[in-house]
Amino acid sequence: MPDFDSMNETDVREAIVRPFLESLGYKHGTQATIRTEIPLRYDKSFLGRKKPAKDAALGKADYICEAISYGRWVVEFKAPSRNIRQDDIDQAHTYAAHPEIAALYFLVTNGRDYQLFMTSRLERPLLRWSYEDIEDLRTQICAILEFDAIKKYAARLTPPIGQPLGKGLPPRLQVLGGEVVYGQHYSDHPLLQNDMITDSVAPITEGFVERQTDGRIKASLRVLSLTGASRKLNERLGLDRFEFATSSAEISNDREAPTIFKNVQFGGVPEGEILDVPGMAPLPSPFAITFDVFSEAIGFLEEGQFKGIVSFDYQFRFHKPTSASNPMVQMILASVPETATLGGSGEFAVRFIEALES
Repeated sequence: MPDFDSMNETDVREAIVRPFLESLGYKHGTQATIRTEIPLRYDKSFLGRKKPAKDAALGKADYICEAISYGRWVVEFKAPSRNIRQDDIDQAHTYAAHPEIAALYFLVTNGRDYQLFMTSRLERPLLRWSYEDIEDLRTQICAILEFDAIKKYAARLTPPIGQPLGKGLPPRLQVLGGEVVYGQHYSDHPLLQNDMITDSVAPITEGFVERQTDGRIKASLRVLSLTGASRKLNERLGLDRFEFATSSAEISNDREAPTIFKNVQFGGVPEGEILDVPGMAPLPSPFAITFDVFSEAIGFLEEGQFKGIVSFDYQFRFHKPTSASNPMVQMILASVPETATLGGSGEFAVRFIEALES
């Protein structure tokens, strides 16, 4: 039994709740991932018409558990020294119900007490348990929150294949053009900090949107880098083609209730492979590199365009050899961490969407 009296909110999050989430199968770099700090186009709470001067600022959820392209749920932590209050539940609900989050459930916990709500039902918790009850109730918890459970729930809500993608749309569309305008990027290591990306424009050259057999909507796009070196590197890593999906019943034409498309990709390069890194001569990689990237596009249809904001979160792992004889390689290895992150956001517009011939 943990010593909750000596713990603060951060202790509960990292020592108690994160291991619990991982026991449910949620882990960064998988189809069931854990995310924080999701950017919002409108980062305030609102009902009806948005009023930036009056709407309260919306905080960030502590954790967002993603069953990627099927659904998500929010976790809100409180200090173990205080009981969960109605204000805490209301706060978590406001974030979970935001149209750009659209969580199926939200969980409020202080480590001792766990209260799980459906976002659409606030009269009572869907399930409530104490720390001591976790193992006894694990079957019930898993039946609601595991990846497969979220996937099955989404399947019950999505239309069958052949259903139109939205109002006035066929079940399949062709993408004929568009662009992504990148905003600020951030990284926890100088090697990945690159101000040249900010304000750069990447063309969307081809793709399609169609409803899948499981009812989800899939968008497959090709996004090109502007420079030859970047384009060649992205093609090698598989980062010029993206497949986004959403469990939403249709593509929204309401900017106040946008559609959320999600994507996760994995890749890497082996040690010794020649890399064309922008701004540098081609060189063999002195170590193996693996990565995963989570991307999210939040948008709506307007005047023949699907437009909105896109965000991405890279997690890199550098598998360095235990020794190296070349002094230059030794210097490079000394400056490279075991892991690094790269994140950012931007705006996108997909134009000239046209129905394919059946």
